[in-house]
Amino acid sequence: MEPMPAEEDDSLDITLRDPDEVASRSVVLAALCRRAFLELDAEQTDGSELDEDRFDLLAWLRDEDLSDHFSTEERVIFQAPVGSLDPGDTLMATWSAEALAPLCWALGLLPALPGPDRPANAEALLGLLPSPDSATGSWREDAAMRDEDAIAAAREAAELWAWRATVQELWATATVAERNDRLVAIRDVAHEGAALGLLPPPVDDDIPVLGRAYATAGDHETLAIIAEWRLRALNWLCGFGDSWDTVPLDI
Repeated sequence: MEPMPAEEDDSLDITLRDPDEVASRSVVLAALCRRAFLELDAEQTDGSELDEDRFDLLAWLRDEDLSDHFSTEERVIFQAPVGSLDPGDTLMATWSAEALAPLCWALGLLPALPGPDRPANAEALLGLLPSPDSATGSWREDAAMRDEDAIAAAREAAELWAWRATVQELWATATVAERNDRLVAIRDVAHEGAALGLLPPPVDDDIPVLGRAYATAGDHETLAIIAEWRLRALNWLCGFGDSWDTVPLDI
């Protein structure tokens, strides 16, 4: 992903998903987190009993007509017996909480988006949504979303964080000239993003992470994962991609 001006999104044609579709996707993502927790619990206890919970979770989603909202990967994960998931699939399902956070915010369930420099609280997010065995039809039908301008701004900010993560990932293999060019781009994006209200005030000409410059922040891998999942959710929310499976991250 090459450096981009902060105002690039002015030309994007955003068409927000219907609120009931966003609500449905949120319930599925929450269930995916629950499925991941079952897999993690199986490492400490009897997986056979936990698989009954997985079966009940999947049956609930089907009863609520939510299985049509599964992505290809999600369908495989929900159908796999507890204890049989590939560690990568378990990790992916766990990180889906980072996609759930922007959707809960867009639905007005959160007063503000969680900071992009720290993981979302998965358990708190699950508490905002219908629990397994509860009826979801009326809740989904009554769903409403924030205005398009607010969601578009959140999407643009998420793109800047994802761009910064990509620059950091490529830093080790960059030439001296490339690093110099990217330092200029980082400075420009950090200051322009802050001026537009999309980013917090820069630290050392960089996007800040918990009060430190991004370049000197600790866990760049975690920051990159958070940025990717949140951008994916916001891009989907804004109508990019035909389905959850095909959401583009580079627009």
